[in-house]
Amino acid sequence: MKKIDHTYKNFNIDKFLKLLKNFNSTSTHDFINDIIISSIDRFNSSDDEDLYFHMYLEQLVTTGEFFDKLKNYFTINHFYENVIYEDGYWNGAFLLFCKKDKAYRLFNVEYERNSNDVIYLLDTIKSPTDNKTIFDDKYLLKILDKHTKKYWGDLYPEKPWDEVYKEFDSPKYIKVKSSNFFYEKIYYEKNYKEALELEHKDRTPDGKIPNDKTPEKKTYDGELLDGKMNGLGTLTIKDEYKYIGTFKDNLFHGQGTFISNNGDKYVGQWKDGEMEGKGTFNKPNGEQYVGEFKKNKKHGKGSCTFSFGDQYVGEYKNDVYDGKGIFTGSDGKITSGLFKNGKFIK
Repeated sequence: MKKIDHTYKNFNIDKFLKLLKNFNSTSTHDFINDIIISSIDRFNSSDDEDLYFHMYLEQLVTTGEFFDKLKNYFTINHFYENVIYEDGYWNGAFLLFCKKDKAYRLFNVEYERNSNDVIYLLDTIKSPTDNKTIFDDKYLLKILDKHTKKYWGDLYPEKPWDEVYKEFDSPKYIKVKSSNFFYEKIYYEKNYKEALELEHKDRTPDGKIPNDKTPEKKTYDGELLDGKMNGLGTLTIKDEYKYIGTFKDNLFHGQGTFISNNGDKYVGQWKDGEMEGKGTFNKPNGEQYVGEFKKNKKHGKGSCTFSFGDQYVGEYKNDVYDGKGIFTGSDGKITSGLFKNGKFIK
């Protein structure tokens, strides 16, 4: 069975609704991990080191196509969009109706040039007494425009809203057809070929993946303490990665070099199995980050040079620009000042 077919067939609506109870907003990347993938029974990512399937899911979910395929559980009634800046910031929104709990949910996705995308749940309306209110564009557009005003008003508290508003290209949301969001089959076949070809690998009843990291696949050469990897050593997982460095109780800890089979390479400090401290991360496409990490995310001071020529030097928080920084575009344009949640403020 293809991985995407398993995903649709084993989507657990009860898990999904439970995970949404306290949800407000997060990055689209984390939404896929924490909400969508966590709602798929027996899902595993052992064969998705390059994140091809993850990126495919992210595309399907943020456009609403994922939910449209799950017609036993959902229907999508409205689509909206606006443009803050033509060259790098826009929004897409859709109204999702869940047949299980009879609730309407208004989702909004903020798209940003450097892929620091965020998804919001702006409103949840359960068992409305007047369906006309739900399907009234004025009601929904009011919520969306209020979101724009709050978000950008908070970023520019020193400016009157009218002054901030007129700097945008097309900030007022408009209703659009689903075709503005949904892509043709040929688009996915061209851009997500690897994800579409992935086969599902089921788990055994104890939660393990058959033949996953079996002894013949895993080799370790180094120091041991009480039967665990402790001290200096080299761990190789065939067809996956190699780690050369120090260990503590079977976890990467201290100074070490991690080389993935997909070409990613990290040289730096580790703590309890996660990148933490100072290090350098290189991707096979030429992108390089040099700076501080916390729990596997860029966090603190650092510099990132992108494959397409852009460069950012400054402060990070939870993997995105946050604090003082300088962004230099491939065209030589420099943006210097304060960033928040991956976006330039002033």
